[in-house]
Amino acid sequence: DAFPLDPNEDADTDADGTGDNADAFPLDPEEWDDTDGDGVGDNTDLCPGVADPYQLDADGDLTGDACDPDLDGDGVANADDAFPEDPEEWADADADGAGDNWDRFPHDPHEWADTDRDGVGDNADLCPEVADPDQLDLDGDLIGDPCDEDVDGDAHSGAEDCDDRDAEAYVGATERWYDDVDQACDGGSDYDQDGDGEDAALYGGPDCDDLDPDRTSEEGCRPDVDHATVAQLAAAGTGVTDLVFGSDGTAYMVSIISGTDYVYQVDPDGAVTRYAGVSNYNIGAVALTADEALVIHFNDYMQLGRGYTSFPVFATASNPALTSPYYTRTYVTKNATSIAVDGDGNVWVPGWGGRGTLGVIATDGSPTVLNTFVADGGRVESVAATPAGEIVASLDEQLYDVGADGSSALWATLDHPIRDVVIDLDGTAYAETTGGQILHVALDGSFTVFQTVSDQGKLAISPEGVLVRVVPKPTGYATFEEWPLP
Repeated sequence: DAFPLDPNEDADTDADGTGDNADAFPLDPEEWDDTDGDGVGDNTDLCPGVADPYQLDADGDLTGDACDPDLDGDGVANADDAFPEDPEEWADADADGAGDNWDRFPHDPHEWADTDRDGVGDNADLCPEVADPDQLDLDGDLIGDPCDEDVDGDAHSGAEDCDDRDAEAYVGATERWYDDVDQACDGGSDYDQDGDGEDAALYGGPDCDDLDPDRTSEEGCRPDVDHATVAQLAAAGTGVTDLVFGSDGTAYMVSIISGTDYVYQVDPDGAVTRYAGVSNYNIGAVALTADEALVIHFNDYMQLGRGYTSFPVFATASNPALTSPYYTRTYVTKNATSIAVDGDGNVWVPGWGGRGTLGVIATDGSPTVLNTFVADGGRVESVAATPAGEIVASLDEQLYDVGADGSSALWATLDHPIRDVVIDLDGTAYAETTGGQILHVALDGSFTVFQTVSDQGKLAISPEGVLVRVVPKPTGYATFEEWPLP
C-alpha cells in the first residue's frame, strides 16, 4: 500500500506523491491538480483558476488570454484598450476602427489610410495610389488628373489627343483659328487658316488673305508701298484722263490737252516726270502689262502705242465714232475710255470693231475682233483684268466675264449703266455708274454702294489697296479723290 495510513488511497502510479484516486493526472508525475477542470494541470495551466483548454497566450507573457488583464501586452489594460488584442494599438480617437498609431488621420473618422502619402486620405483621394496633393480633376469625373487616362474628358486619349488638358483639342476636332491652340492636332500653324503655308498678315505673317490659299505673299496680297497724294497727282499736269498704278505705287497718267499730249509718271514721293508728247494724240486710256510695260490708246485711228515718248503705233483700226450715252468724250471721237491687258499679254479694247465688239490685240500687233455683244445691241464701255489675268467687260448696266474666245457669262446686273470698272485683288469689282455711285460688286454678283460721287470719273486701285478716282478735265487740271479699300 503506497498510502498505509490513508484508507482512500493505496496506489501512486506516477509516483508524484498524490494517490491515484485524488490525482487528476495519475499517469503524469508533473501534474496532479486541475482546479478549473479544463484538462490542463495547474502546474502548467496559464489560467489555473479559469477554464482555458486551449491555453491561448497572445502576448506570450505566460498569463493565458482567458485571465490576462492585458491581452496584447501593450501596457494598457483590456478595459481601457480600444484594441486589446493588438499590441501596436490601444487608442482610436476618431472611433473609425483604425488605431491611432496606424491611422494616418487619427482625428478624422472618415479617413485612416494614405497609400500614396500625399496627405489626402484614400477614401477621398481621387488618385489613391498616385501622389496628388492638389487633387486636380479637370473634367470633374472624380478620377484625378494624374491617374486619369482622359484628363479633359473629351473621349479621346493617347495619340488621338494632342492636348489632354483641352477638351476641344483632339484629332479631327474643329480648329478655332488664331488662338494659339492646335485643336485639330494636325501640327499645322494656328495662324494659317487656308493652309497655304503662310501665316496671316494680321498675326505677323505674310498672307494678306488667310481664307484663300491662292492668295499669298507671292500672289494676290497687297504690298507695303505708298503712292503719291491726290494733291500731288492733281498737280502733275493738265488734261489727265486716265491713270494706272505700278507695283511700287508709281502712278502713270495720260492726257487729252487739244495739243501735245503726255504721259506723266508720278513717283510715290510725288516727284513727276513728264515724257515728251505727240501733238493731238488725245490719249484716252492707259494700262500696264505684267512686266509693267506701258500701253496707251489714242484717237483718230484707234491706235495702240507702247512706250513713254514716241508712242509708237503697233495696231490701228479705223472705225465709226465711239459715241456713248454713258461717258461724254471731249476731243475724242474714236477712242475707247478703257483698255486692259490679259494674262497672256493681249490688249483688250472696247469697240475696236464697232458697237458691241471687243478688240484683242496680240503682242505682235495682230488684232482679232470679237463680236461678243453685237447681237445685244449695247455698247461695251469698259474692260478690266482680274488678278488672274481674265477679262471683265461692262455692257450697259451689266458686267460679264469674257473668255479668250469671246464667250461671255453674266456676272452681275447693276441698277444703272456702267461707266468704268476696276477689279480688286480678291476678284471683286468696283464699278462707277451713271447713277452717281461707285458700287462694290461681290463675286456672287450682289452689290452694295461704296461711295456716292458726282461728275464722271475713271477708277484705279493702288497696289496697297486705295481706290483712286480721277475726274477728267481736258485742257485743265483734273480732280482726284481716294478711299482706302477693306
